[in-house]
Amino acid sequence: MATNDTPCETASVTSLSANIADRYTSPAWLEAENARLWPRVWRMVAPAVDQRTFDAPRVETFAGLSWINSDPHAGSLRAWLGPVAPLIEAYDLGAMTLESDMSMVLACNWKASVDAHNEGYHVHTLHPEILSFVDDTAVELALFGPHGRMIVPMGRPSGRRPGATVPADLRVQSDNHMFYIFPNLQLNCYADHAMIFRHQPHPTDPGICRFDQQILRRGDGPRRASAHRTLTRHRHSLGPVTDADLDVVEQLQLGMMGRGFDDPVWSQQEAFIAHMHANLEAWLS
Repeated sequence: MATNDTPCETASVTSLSANIADRYTSPAWLEAENARLWPRVWRMVAPAVDQRTFDAPRVETFAGLSWINSDPHAGSLRAWLGPVAPLIEAYDLGAMTLESDMSMVLACNWKASVDAHNEGYHVHTLHPEILSFVDDTAVELALFGPHGRMIVPMGRPSGRRPGATVPADLRVQSDNHMFYIFPNLQLNCYADHAMIFRHQPHPTDPGICRFDQQILRRGDGPRRASAHRTLTRHRHSLGPVTDADLDVVEQLQLGMMGRGFDDPVWSQQEAFIAHMHANLEAWLS
């Protein structure tokens, strides 16, 4: 793990509240992340951009995407990605066209948004309409340092729906290989397209974040860059599945702000969430 020897006056994780809910609601946690996390990790910022766009941060390009790091002592981007790098490179994302680029402000902490997209446990209750072609019972998880890969079998019915008929147009749907890059990025990679989820913290309000969704598409037509659009919750849609996810994360945020919330219990399919929090604690120590 890269280190930063610059003195930091913010509280370390050892002096922060041990209550899990405080990680999503406490200004002290937000201050610690702003000082000890975001300036030191590699963050994907956009499909390839001009380095002159940024004042000082280091900029590197990987898989057709631009990444920044403000820590002069940090290792290279490829060292940061480690063994997950060649797995992502196999999808040749740099050859894909940016089909859509959208952002939406959510009434939740960035970690709540990351958590919801880092597990397949919720699929059968929140998205029952996709169980005829997504097997949520056979999700595979693998950890690579602070990062991970989740393989979601597609093109076959869920084990909860044996014998279900797969829609004809989805029978050859490729599996979703979702790569989680600590701390706030998910790359959902398919044979012919990719969906990028990025969860951006608000600089001063722990109860707000920005959710960015980009769709890349493989094709032989002329390449074009899609214009960025900022959407408004409950007025615009990111699709029925993602909309349902966003509804839940905002409800979760409200729940964690309630007095009755106790520490969460994470299932085996939620191992990425526990792993993310363990790495977050290490970075804030």
